[in-house]
Amino acid sequence: MNSIRTLFDPRPTFAAAQLLLLLVLVSITRSPPLTSLFELMLVGLFAFSPPLRSAFFSVIKDPRGMAALVVLVWICIATLWADVGWDVRLDKLWSWRKLWFLPMALAVFGDRGAKLLVAGTVLVTATLYMVLSWASYWGLVELWAPANWLIRNHATQGVYFCLAAMLALFAIVRCDLSRLQQLGLVVVIFGLVANQLVVLTGRTGYLTLLVLSIASAWYLIPKYKLALTGLVGLLVISGLALSPQSSSRISLAMDNALTAFDDNRGFSSLGIRVVFWKNTIELIVENPLLGTGTGGFGDAYANHVSAVEGWRGTVTDDAHQQYLQFAAEFGLVGLALFLGLIWLCMESRIDSAFVFLGLAFGLSYLANGFANGHFNGFTEGRLIWIFWGAMLSGTTYRFGGLVRRQ
Repeated sequence: MNSIRTLFDPRPTFAAAQLLLLLVLVSITRSPPLTSLFELMLVGLFAFSPPLRSAFFSVIKDPRGMAALVVLVWICIATLWADVGWDVRLDKLWSWRKLWFLPMALAVFGDRGAKLLVAGTVLVTATLYMVLSWASYWGLVELWAPANWLIRNHATQGVYFCLAAMLALFAIVRCDLSRLQQLGLVVVIFGLVANQLVVLTGRTGYLTLLVLSIASAWYLIPKYKLALTGLVGLLVISGLALSPQSSSRISLAMDNALTAFDDNRGFSSLGIRVVFWKNTIELIVENPLLGTGTGGFGDAYANHVSAVEGWRGTVTDDAHQQYLQFAAEFGLVGLALFLGLIWLCMESRIDSAFVFLGLAFGLSYLANGFANGHFNGFTEGRLIWIFWGAMLSGTTYRFGGLVRRQ
C-alpha cells in the first residue's frame, strides 16, 4: 500500500485530482451516477485549488489543451444555429464535457509514477471483469448481465480488455518484474485476448485488438520490424478467422454492409449503418460549412428520411461514424478543428513507452471512428481523453517542424 501511495503526487490537491480521475476510469465501467459525482468533485477541486487551477491554465497554453478548448468553444457557438429547442442543444453541448478530461489529465499525470497508476487501474479493473466474464460464461456465477456485456456493452468491454492486454504486455517487457509476476500477466493477457475471441461479439473489439497488436509489435520488436509485425497481424487475423464467434460476426458484418440497399434484405446493424452514412453525407452536402448545429442532427436526419418507408427510414441522432457525425452537426469547420485536435495529440514525440501506449490506443479509436462515435461515448469518450492526457502529460511534441518542451 505504501508503494502505491508513493506513486501519487506529494501535493494533496494534485493527489486528490489523480485519485478522482482514476475513480472515473473505474466507475465508467458500471455506474453513471458515480461517474457524475466524481466529475463534479473534480470540477470543484480544479476550481477552488489555486495550484490545480494554475496547472490547468498552463496546460491550456499547450497546443493540445488549446485545441480541446477551441473545439469546445466551437460546439458552444454551434448551438446558435441549431433548429431545435435549447434543452436539446444544451444537452448535446453538455455531452461533450468529456473533452475537459484531456487538459485535466495533462495537468496532473506528468510523472512516471502517476502514469503507472493509470495503467495499473485499467489493468486491474479489466482483469477483475475478465475473471467475472469467464466465470459467467462457464456458468459458475450468475451476474447482472451476460458474460459479454459486463462493461456497458460488448463493444466497450472489448475496447477495455484490449487496452488492458496491451498494458500487461508492456509491463512484462518494460517493467522490472519477478518471473512469477510475469507469468501472472501472461495468464491475464491470454484470458483477455481469449475472451475477445471466444466470448465477446463486438466487432469494435476485434479491430481494436488488431490495431493494438500490430502497433505493439512494431514498437517492441527491435529487428525485422516489417516482417515480424506483419506476422503478428497475420496471427491476429487468423485467430479472428478461426474463432467461430468472431468469424461469424465479421462475415455477417460484410454481408450486411454489401446488401444494405438490397430490397430483399431486412434490418441489420451494419446495413443500417451504411444507410446512416449515405444520408449523413447528403446532410453535409446541404449545409457543409456550419452543419445542423449542436443537437440539431437528430431532427435534421428525421426530416431527411421522412418520406422513406421501411427500416431504411429509421430515425437516429447518431450516424455511427465519428467524422461524418461531426461534419454533419458542426460543419466542415468543426470537423477541421476536431481533426486538428486529434493531429496535435498524435504528433506527440514518442520519447517513452507511455507516449506510445497513448498514441496506439488513439490510433485504435481513429480506426473505429469509421463505424462508431467513441470519442463522445459515455465510457469510451472518458477513457480515451483521460488515458491520452495521462500518457501524453509532460512529454514533448512536434509542431510546425519544431520540438517544444512542456
